[in-house]
Amino acid sequence: MPQSGRVRRRWLVKSVNRVGSALSWRIVVAMIALAALWSPAAGELVGVDLQLVIAIDVSSSMDESRRQVQREGYAHAIRSAEVLAAIKSGPHGRIAIACFGWARPDYQRVIVPWTIVETPADADAVAHAIEQEPLASEAGTSISAALLFSERLLRPTGIRADRKIIDVSGDGPNNSGPLLRPTRASVLAGGVTINGLAIALQTKEERTFGPFAFKTIRSYYRDCVIGGAGAFVIAVDEVDDFEPAIRTKLTTEIAEMHPLTQRVAYVSKHPLAVDCEASGSRPGR
Repeated sequence: MPQSGRVRRRWLVKSVNRVGSALSWRIVVAMIALAALWSPAAGELVGVDLQLVIAIDVSSSMDESRRQVQREGYAHAIRSAEVLAAIKSGPHGRIAIACFGWARPDYQRVIVPWTIVETPADADAVAHAIEQEPLASEAGTSISAALLFSERLLRPTGIRADRKIIDVSGDGPNNSGPLLRPTRASVLAGGVTINGLAIALQTKEERTFGPFAFKTIRSYYRDCVIGGAGAFVIAVDEVDDFEPAIRTKLTTEIAEMHPLTQRVAYVSKHPLAVDCEASGSRPGR
């Protein structure tokens, strides 16, 4: 390592020692990884093709089995050959991923701090962290607070990204926290794209009516949540379809499946089928 790199590494270690227990081991690892990417000649960090925030719903409407399926689906998809090929297809051949779980307005738990993913080992480390996250459940569903937290994560981080995407999953409407549509507009104003994974792994009764029904949650994410250049939503209503859906979603986000098509802001072609500002019938979920 060049002398300047060794000096930076020593400074980083001293800084970590000073803050001590205030930092989790995940944040320490992420800081060291970012320091390793420093380019002394250019004076800046190595760029990435995409800065991707994965926001995972851990609210109480997602019971333990659904949380397990969701967690395994993301881990398997991130390790998949398709996603790794998509990562290598970009000009830089690497992306940056951060992942957190969200529920009520004041609950956002970082699962994976900003991590550069370039190799299968990098992808495996991210997947392993997701697999090891406890299956805790929290009351409330605040998509709006999750979007604001994602926006804060995307603020200057020392990573230079060509694109920025928030990938938010959920199985119900926003029922607490700030109003959703103005929050979404504020996030989109920063040039970020919001994509959605609408989850409808409900009971027989929930599938047919109410805020958790398949058609309702799909329409809700389409009309109220997603936005920005090339935005899209994928809906899942069968357990066996979960991992393939996440794999398709990540591959599309990372590789931009239609690179010759101009990316324009998403505009729904459908009349609003849901009330984006309705609080939902079960604010505790």
